[in-house]
Amino acid sequence: MLGAVVELLSEASAVHACFVYLVEPDGQRLLMRAASEPYSELVGTIELERGEGLAWWAVERGEPAFIKDDALSDPRFSYVPELAEERFQSLVSVPILGREGDAFGAISLHTEAPREFTDEEVEFLVSSSSLVAGAIENARLHAETRHRLRQLELLNVLGGRIAASQTRESLYEVIVDGVGELVQPAACHLYVLDSALGIDQLSHVASAREGAAADQTTEGEEPRTRIGLAELGPELGRARREDETTLHVPLQTGGDLRGLLELRADESHRISDEDADIVETAASQAALALVQLELIEHIREENAIGDFLDALQTGESEEAVRTGARVLGVELEASHIVLSVASASGASASEWLERFERALLRGFAGALVDSRPERPRALVPVRGASRLGDQLVTILEGLDAELRVGVSAECVGEQALRAGFEEAELALTGALVLEDVPPVVRHEDLGVYKYLLRLAAGSPERDAHRAAIATLAAYDRQRSSELVRTLEEYLRHRGSISATASVLYVHQNTLRQRLQRIEELTGMDLRARDWFALDIALRLAALEQDTERIHDVDRLAASSERVESD
Repeated sequence: MLGAVVELLSEASAVHACFVYLVEPDGQRLLMRAASEPYSELVGTIELERGEGLAWWAVERGEPAFIKDDALSDPRFSYVPELAEERFQSLVSVPILGREGDAFGAISLHTEAPREFTDEEVEFLVSSSSLVAGAIENARLHAETRHRLRQLELLNVLGGRIAASQTRESLYEVIVDGVGELVQPAACHLYVLDSALGIDQLSHVASAREGAAADQTTEGEEPRTRIGLAELGPELGRARREDETTLHVPLQTGGDLRGLLELRADESHRISDEDADIVETAASQAALALVQLELIEHIREENAIGDFLDALQTGESEEAVRTGARVLGVELEASHIVLSVASASGASASEWLERFERALLRGFAGALVDSRPERPRALVPVRGASRLGDQLVTILEGLDAELRVGVSAECVGEQALRAGFEEAELALTGALVLEDVPPVVRHEDLGVYKYLLRLAAGSPERDAHRAAIATLAAYDRQRSSELVRTLEEYLRHRGSISATASVLYVHQNTLRQRLQRIEELTGMDLRARDWFALDIALRLAALEQDTERIHDVDRLAASSERVESD
């Protein structure tokens, strides 16, 4: 169309040369897009930098510009050797104005002899430029529409490829290749959150390059290995163009950041607002797919970890233990400790377990967490375990949750690890039922309770003393009496009637009546002073009651979790 324009204008205006220049996307250059013979072979090669030549003078002012004669001496004239412009004496440039009044090009006519263009000729050129402007805008609109339709078709195809991706690695390649095809940047880099680096670090995972950038890179195109979220600023929540050649688009779902797309264009291809919008749509699809794959991988890994820890704890299958250790990268002959964890408030596991798992994995590299609600536990490699308790307490404080953790002794080898699970469970029970203990309890810190808890958990055959305590507890439940507490205080005060009565706020005769009732119900002779065995029996009864209560809460929580899952 432009070629036909210059031919018609050359004939109608009787000029020796006619050129059409259009402003490049960067707004800094005029590029020759059409020329009359014999200059047509120069189309696409002649550029005028902003402010150079009469054409720029007309574009910047939005009005026609003239040089009547002696063009070389006019300060507005810029000599172009390829056009042999020393032959031209007179020039006229008419801006090509868009519908909004903005100039996006110019038509220049040159004559070899001095010439003053008449008002009718200028009006003809202005009218012609207006028609040319309309034709160019329509052509650009048509091309833009076709481009957007093509992008929507590609976006639809990309959505299908994203949904069909089976692994993270394949998804990464689909994303960068697809986005590169959508907007054709010089380079497209993808970063995702790396749990090993922490929640404030993005790690580079894939790149795609288009055109010349596929063969060579320029400064700034090479991807960074890692990006800290602090480097990206508070505007990360939406697509952000730093300029027309750099675009950052977050991959996020529900406000949670999953990754980042970084697009870099070159001077010949700018990133438009429309490009940013369509990349943002693709990024949303990619974020959803990434979440789904993460969930699938997490479930697979969780099942693998749970099966491995089950096999390790029961010792029923050495092959399952060896296979699980190989798959999960566990060195069985290295030092490990076992953790058991529970909520002291009875909160459901879904409220705290995921946060605990993330915090533990950040704090202890190589830890394996079995986050199944019915059996939360972890296997942690020991690397300088002297401060392990302090680290766990710090994790619990950061979670703001009433959690309790039982810690086994150091374990090396399958047999020791098998015992470590029991030690961690006993330590956790101690953390839950004993008074005045920290939230993190080591098995070796239980003292005599490591034996009492084991007896309570194992429910051994009852002896006469434990049977007597059970009889008193049943009597208390039926009569709302306090015979068990009376016996506890009597033993605690080593048989002192006055001290015991004072603590119980009863008269000494009332206390004697209670003690007589205890002897009648149990057949015991409190004067025999077999107080140590009685004290142990009382402690075991209390532990059994507390552990049974804990098991009831655990069963209720697990049942609730299954209902929520269903």
